[in-house]
Formats: sequence, C-alpha cells, structure tokens
Amino acid sequence: MRQQGVRSIFYAQEQAADGKLKMLCLHGFLQNGNILRMRIGSMRKGLKSRVHFQFHDAPFHAASTLTEQQIKEVGGSSEGLTWFQWSDLGPDKRPSLAVKYSNWDTTYASLCDALRQQQPDGLFGFSQGATAAALFLAALQTAQRQGRDLDVPLPKFCLVCAGFLPRDPEYAALLENAKVDVPTLFVMGQSDALIPPARSHALMDTFDQRTADMFEHPGAHMVPTCSGEFKQQMVAFLDRKYAWGSDEVDVINHTPRAWLNLGLTIVDSLDTLIISGLNEEYQQARHWVANHLEFKDGSKVQFFEVNIRILGGLLSAYYLSGGDDMYLQKAEMLADRLMVSFNTTSGMPSPFATFGNAAARAATPITDVKTNVAEAGTLSMEFTTIGRLLGRQDMSDAGMRFWQVLAGSRNFSGLYCMGLHTKDASCTDPKMTIGSAADSMYEYMLKQWVLSGGTQQLPLELYNSSMQGVRKHLVRHIWDGTAEMSFVSEATVSQASGVINPTNDRFEHLTCFAGGMFVLGKLHNISTTTTPEDFDDITLGARIGRACYELWNQLSKADFLRPEAIETLFYLWRATGDQIYREWGWNVFRAFERYCRVESGGYAIVADVNLVPPKLAPKMESFWLAETLKYFYLLFEDDPTVLPLDQWVFNTEAHPLPVWGSPADVQAMQQLKQRQQAAAQEKQRLEADQAASQEGLHAGVMSPLQQAQIRRAR
Repeated sequence: MRQQGVRSIFYAQEQAADGKLKMLCLHGFLQNGNILRMRIGSMRKGLKSRVHFQFHDAPFHAASTLTEQQIKEVGGSSEGLTWFQWSDLGPDKRPSLAVKYSNWDTTYASLCDALRQQQPDGLFGFSQGATAAALFLAALQTAQRQGRDLDVPLPKFCLVCAGFLPRDPEYAALLENAKVDVPTLFVMGQSDALIPPARSHALMDTFDQRTADMFEHPGAHMVPTCSGEFKQQMVAFLDRKYAWGSDEVDVINHTPRAWLNLGLTIVDSLDTLIISGLNEEYQQARHWVANHLEFKDGSKVQFFEVNIRILGGLLSAYYLSGGDDMYLQKAEMLADRLMVSFNTTSGMPSPFATFGNAAARAATPITDVKTNVAEAGTLSMEFTTIGRLLGRQDMSDAGMRFWQVLAGSRNFSGLYCMGLHTKDASCTDPKMTIGSAADSMYEYMLKQWVLSGGTQQLPLELYNSSMQGVRKHLVRHIWDGTAEMSFVSEATVSQASGVINPTNDRFEHLTCFAGGMFVLGKLHNISTTTTPEDFDDITLGARIGRACYELWNQLSKADFLRPEAIETLFYLWRATGDQIYREWGWNVFRAFERYCRVESGGYAIVADVNLVPPKLAPKMESFWLAETLKYFYLLFEDDPTVLPLDQWVFNTEAHPLPVWGSPADVQAMQQLKQRQQAAAQEKQRLEADQAASQEGLHAGVMSPLQQAQIRRAR
C-alpha cells in the first residue's frame, strides 16, 4: 500500500446546510448514475457524515460492440451510457484504447448544466467518468486562465478513481497544457487489468504535482471498500477541504472562518513549515499564495493584524526560502496598499487601511482617530525590512516615523499611555501596561534596534527608559510557597500630576512575552538595571518565566493556544541551556495534545479548563501555527545554529527576519542586486533589438528579433 502526501490541512469550501461537502459523481463506461450509486455503497456509508453524494448521467448511449464478458468486466450494462463518442477502438474494443474521441462539447455542456443545478463542492469520477472529470477541470481552468468568464463554479477538489490519459492527442494535449491545480486524489489498483496503473499515472502526471495526491490499493478495476487505510486517506483528503484559503478554521464544526479574507492561516504558517521541514505542506501553501493571495481594491483591513501576520509572514518566507521573488512581489503589493494608513496628521498609522490603487491612495483623506500604542507602534520591523529590500526610503521612513512621534510625546517614567490619538499622540487612555493593546510596542523598541544591527539608536533609548519605568512601577515580586517569581502588572496615571498609581496586581497572560524580551536584551548586552539590588535581565526573565508557567499551570480559566509563555521558555533555554525550561515546555505541549487536539484535525481553544473534559471553543487561531508551534519546535531543537539569536530576530507574530549585516541579510541583498543588474541588461538588450528592428524595417533587412519571431511562428 502506498500513500503520498495527504495530511490534515484544510481547504476552503462552501458547505451544505448541514456542513457536509457536496460531491458530484460521474459513472464509468456502460454504467449510469444508479449503477454507480450501488457500486459505491461502501463509500457512501463510510463518508455519510462528511459528504452528500450527487449523481449525473453521461450524455451518450453506448452503441456497444463489446462481448458480454467485456461488459461484465467493467461492471456495466448493454443499455449503459458513455461520456465520449469514439473511433478506432483497437482489437480489444475498449474505449480506454480508442485513439480518436469526438463530441466533447456535448459532454462539457452536460457537465456545466450539472454544476449549475447541483452546485457541488467537488467531483468524483470512476474509470471513464474519472477521465471525463479530469478533462472537464482542464477545460474550465484553461478558459479561466484565458480570461473568459465562467458561468459555473470551479470545483474545489476532485477524486479520480481508475482514470486514464486519453490516447487521442488532442484530448491529451488539453490535459497536459492545463496542468490542473485543483486538489485531486488519484486512486488506482495495482491489479487493474482494464486500466493498468501506468495509464493512471500518466493521467496524474498531467496535473500540477503540488496539489495531486495518490492512493494505490492492491485490487483490480474497482472503487475500493471504504475502510482501513483507504477510508483514512479519504477522510484526511476531504477534511482538508473545509478551510483551505480561508483565514481560520472552525475545527469543531468543520467550517471556514472569515476575517481578513487573505488566507491568514496559510500565510502565517509559511515559515513554520519551512523551519520544521514540512516541504510537501509548504509547497501546497506556496502554491496557494502564488495563485490566490490578492489584495482587492476596496477591502478594509486592520493595519496591525495584516502587517504582523501577512506582511511579516511574506517577508520571513522570502528570506527562509532563499529569496523566492514571488514572496517579495506579494509583500511589495501589500505594503504599498498599507501606506495609505500613514496619511494622518502625525504620520502614525490609522488602525484601518482600505486597499486601492496608487492614485486612490494618494487622494484618500485619513481622519485622525484614537488608537492604541500596540496598533500604532508595531510596524517598524516590517516596513524598514521591506524598505531595505526594495530600496523604498518612503517605506523605511514610514516605519520609523512612530518612534519619532513617540519620542516627542509625553511619557511617565518612560511609560506611555495605552491610548493615543493619531493627530498629535495625545493621551486618550491613561492605562500603564505592557499587556494587551501595548505589549508589542515595547517589544519592538528593543527588536528594531537588534534588527538594525545596532545602528538605530532611538528605539533602544526608548526601550531603556521604558524598562526602567516597568521595573519601578509595574513589576511585582511574589512567593507562592515553593519559589520566588515576578510578573508585570498594570496601573493608571494621573495626567494632571504625572503620578503613576499603584498597580492593580492583575497578571495578564500577554505580558508573559516580557520574560523573553528581557533575556533577548541581555543576550545583546543590554541591561535595564538601575541599582545593584535590581535583578539582572536574565534573572528577571527567568522569574517571569516561572510565574507564567505557574499561571498557565494553575490559574488560567481559558486557553487560547497562546504563545507568550512558550516564547519566554524558548529564550530562557537558548540563554541558559537549563533543561527545566524544556521540561516545563513539554508539560505544556502534552496538555495541548491531550485537551486541545481535535481527532478530525486541528487544535481548538479551551473555553473553560475547570471542566473535565474541558469545554472547547470552535476556533483554531492562526498564531497557533505561526507562533506557539514554532516556539515549541525551536525549544526542542538541539541545533543552536537554527535561527541563532545574534543573526535573526522574531517579529511579534514570531516571523524571523535577518539582522542587518548578517549572512542571510547579505545574501538577500546580493541576490537582489544581481537580479536588478540582470533585469537592466535584459531591458537594454530588448531596446537594442527593437531599435535594430526599426532600422531593418527601413532598410528592408530582418533584425535578429524579427528572425526569432519567424522561427517561433514556425
């Protein structure tokens, strides 16, 4: 038994009212819909909780010259139907051996009618019906790529059982040229005498291999019994249909969840797939990004979320893929459309951006509004990175503008109001916190300096000042009877007097990132202590890490698959090599596996950990793949050369970016320079050829360009 590449990833689909997929089934030669319905009874029973089976009859009656034995071999009827008309059947009189098919237009029209009427999510074809399904997908995608409007929905998946590549060169060429990229599972029998596996493999080879999977069974010309490995593979393949291309997935009800409409989970997990060596899943994700990720004019999105997750994810994938230009092109398209958010009075970004073309963006007025420091101050890493790659000073300047505005605004012992106004950075919410709505601004103060290779001093100055305020006003030290710990709480400030009030002793999980932040600073020789009595940054980070582990272990009522505690354990492991951090991480991971993992695929939020079994909420966050699992993987990775912290720095969504001047950064900049030089040379060559062509036209002599065009035409 051989299986290739079907794992529990999810493809986006429109669902039937009960959440099931609708699958249109195409019968084999000399069969009809009713015969196929009976033949796949095992499949209908085995997949009844997932699939609505629909059936459609072929348009032609089979004027059969086959013997009764041959009819029996294919499980057909002398009154059965066929998807093709043909000639030159060959000595065995079998349609799979025909060298000339005809009247495909009739079959195509019949299948289009079926799609309009039944609105299936996908196709299933057996034998000749499998080949018809493959040809139909090829015809639809060819028309789509030629810019022709389709009045039928393109099926999102296909099951091809015992299909074959037509011997008719015209039909074979349709498949070979289309390179169908609809996710397809090919099922073939090793003992199939009617359609030998080589013929089925030939059909599969015409499909885009990044979206083609295969299952081989030991049987003959049949649909295998839906049990054992075949059922497992079918279930895994179909379960992938629920949310591929959507932002998130409801892992309980098997439905997609929309938010930004940008394939959030796919883009957010690209670098995790690369780092962890899941190449097959990475290729599928890359294919979706290349062919389906678009930033539609008029779309309104949250600047902060799109920046850290989508732009950060694309940039990280660009570096980790060795400089795949597709990612940089997509990143430039996105960053260009986000630039409109900086059209505020102060230059701080507006919380929302509306995508549009360059003229629309330049003319778009931005109304100054209230924002928070996390949304306004978590952007410099992404925008200075893409500005550096593209040579776009406007993007780099936009990325650094917030730090300049912040430095000129009022602070309280180095701390800033959680809420600011985009007009003048005036305080709109006097809360002092490094938790929700503020956390990543303080994180980026340090990380922007690290990213720049220590060249940009302003963010570091802000970081040092802010961390002194955090130590003085927000850090709380506790003893739980077993160990000393620290956590970062929150307070409010009186704007009139500038006095920061005592903390409320609230311990928020989001503040757990701070342990890793202090450790990272110390690894780069940054100390935020002000007195000999202060805990050094590594020790303070370790005390926060212990408190966060105990918070997760004892106090939290809900679990959102968040990464912050694991993030700090990762930094502590890298800094100290103390095995205790791996032990704590393993305990957390085992609990996720035990209580959050869903049997049919994915992980769910725990709504209440006090219930046994815990109550699950129907959502899997994209940061579970982008951050939490990445930090788990790196925590248990023994090789310290995997993303060394002196050469890479993670954005707040855990997307690693290379430090300026590091080997990865130098390589990327050199590659870009070489590509730019090659593009300039090619442009000069084309211009010279065009000039020579014009001269030759006047002189009556063919230029090399004209000669090449004639050769191509021949």
